[in-house]
Amino acid sequence: MALTDRLTFWDPYSDVVLPVGALDWGQVVRGSSADASVRLRNLSASYAAIDVVVSVQEIGANTPVRPVAAQHYLSLDGRRFTATVLLGTIPPQGLSQVFTLRRVVAADADTGFHDFQLLAHP
Repeated sequence: MALTDRLTFWDPYSDVVLPVGALDWGQVVRGSSADASVRLRNLSASYAAIDVVVSVQEIGANTPVRPVAAQHYLSLDGRRFTATVLLGTIPPQGLSQVFTLRRVVAADADTGFHDFQLLAHP
C-alpha cells in the first residue's frame, strides 16, 4: 500500500488535516468533561476504506487507576457514546461523517500525565 493509501483525521469545519495537538486536552480538572468534533479523510485516490472503526487507545508507560481509554467515548449522534464508532465505507478521497470524542474525567481519576491516541481501522 502506498503512503497515500491511508486514513487521516480531518478538521470537521474546514478542508484541512486536523492540526497536531488539536485533541490535546491540556491540564483538566477531575470530574470535568469536554467534547471535540472530528472526521476522517480517505487519502487514497483508488481504494475505498470499508467498515472503518474508530477507537481510543492509551499510550504511555504509566498505568492509571482509571484507564484513559475508559474516560473517552465516541459518538455519531452526540447522544449515545461508546468505546468505538463504525463509520462505514469512506470512498476514495472521501470524508466520513463528523463524530464526537468526549472526555469524561472521573472525580477520583489519578493526577499526572496520561496520553491516548485515536485509531482508525478499515
